[in-house]
Amino acid sequence: MNVSTVFCLAYIAGLLLTALGNWMVLGLWIAGFFILVLYGMRERFGQQQWTVGMVVMLVVAIAPIYYQLRLPQPEPQDISRYAGKTESVTVIGTVETLPKLTRSQKMQTWLKVKFIETPAIEPATGKLYLTMNQAQGADLVPGQRLKVTGMLYKPQGSQNPGGFDFRQYLARSGSFAGFRAEQVEMEKPPTGWALWQWQRRIVRGQAAQLPYPEGAVVSAMVLGSQGVDIPFEVKDQFTQVGLSHALAASGFQTSLILGVVLGLTKAWPKRFQVGLGAIALCLFLGLTGLQPSVLRAGMMGGAVLVALGMERTVKPLGALLMACVVLLFVNPGWIWDLGFGLSVLATLGLLVTVPWLSDRLDWLPGKLQAAVAVPLAAMVWTMPLQLWQFGMMSPYGLIANVVVTPLISILSLGGMVSAMAVAIVPQFGFLTSWLHFPCAALLWVVDMFCKLPGSTVAVGTISGAAMVGVYAVMVVMWQRPDWRKFGGYGLVAIALVIMIANRPGDSITALATSDQPVLVVQQQQVGLINSGSETTAQMMVAPFLQQQGINRLHWGLAMVGDRAEENAWGNLGHYCGAIGFTICLV
Repeated sequence: MNVSTVFCLAYIAGLLLTALGNWMVLGLWIAGFFILVLYGMRERFGQQQWTVGMVVMLVVAIAPIYYQLRLPQPEPQDISRYAGKTESVTVIGTVETLPKLTRSQKMQTWLKVKFIETPAIEPATGKLYLTMNQAQGADLVPGQRLKVTGMLYKPQGSQNPGGFDFRQYLARSGSFAGFRAEQVEMEKPPTGWALWQWQRRIVRGQAAQLPYPEGAVVSAMVLGSQGVDIPFEVKDQFTQVGLSHALAASGFQTSLILGVVLGLTKAWPKRFQVGLGAIALCLFLGLTGLQPSVLRAGMMGGAVLVALGMERTVKPLGALLMACVVLLFVNPGWIWDLGFGLSVLATLGLLVTVPWLSDRLDWLPGKLQAAVAVPLAAMVWTMPLQLWQFGMMSPYGLIANVVVTPLISILSLGGMVSAMAVAIVPQFGFLTSWLHFPCAALLWVVDMFCKLPGSTVAVGTISGAAMVGVYAVMVVMWQRPDWRKFGGYGLVAIALVIMIANRPGDSITALATSDQPVLVVQQQQVGLINSGSETTAQMMVAPFLQQQGINRLHWGLAMVGDRAEENAWGNLGHYCGAIGFTICLV
């Protein structure tokens, strides 16, 4: 391991220290202590080793400070400072992104604020999480000027274990307030050309040639789910069986693009190959919306092009580390982006574990060997992070990935070909129609796995310390092959500790809900008193049950017997299995 690698890893480790929150100060003091110890022992080490050790400690200590300095902060005139002062306000700004449909069937976009009326018009800054009804937001485009009237509010943090932290989500996006629009006045869309026009043309062109929701699924495989409105029930099914990566733009699409471009131009001079490959990568990154995980894949693809132009070989692990450090220097907040973390870990698993797995699966046919080794390696390296974040696992994930890999390859390649055709000549949209059969087959396979008993199992979230311990054992097994026989025992020991720590105890938990009291009773059996509305059941009750590792409700008590709560009970019953009995007091 060379010195530059050590410094890069030290920077990433320093950013990870920010998970300690207020304990970060203690971490800095510990780093300072080690710096003093190294300084006092400088005569016992070689000059180079001592210098490297000092620099590593300094990097570890400075990285959290840099993280804090780069965190988005509200400016003096930020729009969030007006939240809660009046019931209704008017804000003027410009649209930043294409609108997307939320689970509550509202259209959502980001609004760059220019002015606020209080009632006098005052200049304001910041970015708003803007929601409106579908009729108002369906035709919005980036750069369009809006005048919206409605409620300005500050986002809430997570109030229940396992709940979604809306405040943190907005803060990482550089926003500190939300806005529910009741009235929307819009100017004419801006003139000129932009990448979003191609994006919209591709999505609409593919949707016009395929039955619903196949068009959205194919578009997501090309552009990623961030820019495509996939029905949430379809997205949830893919997540349930461990196939959510199929609907996300990632390194698979990047390698596919480079492979096709370089394959078609292999007879051309190197400089033309590199140039066309770079143009293709830039277009792909622009169409997907510059997501961190896609940028990581794009930078690794760029490293391949540079190596090709210089007639050198690229070191995949070095390219991965370089891409991570550069992106985390540009935006250190991405260290906690879940998509970025899963992308990095999956890629690391492919690079370091697939060769070892392939040797042990040599009894399988060649193509089947790769089809099993690749998803298995990715699952092994991403599972601890997923358990820490969600506490869920899919027992059929490996089998589902093996079955659908050929379909995903066909749909990704075919979707890219049809996307290019539709973007250039909309009349070529008919080229998408032949993707109906593989897409229908994919959706059928996903639905079949979802209907199998135990398709998703809640095991409960693991602690950050347990996750770090698992990854530490995995790294040791990777770096020290002679210790692998002991690594298995280490993983078993950690698993036993997690099982003991997650063993449910007797408790009654009152969830923080706004519509009606909701209580979860855990005493040998698990019961639920009230489910709340459908939104409450989906956004608060179900995540808490996942976090606690609860897969079954033994009994339920409904204090209000309305239609909305009946639907909520039905959704929870689908998630947790059969409910023993329900008493409805109307």
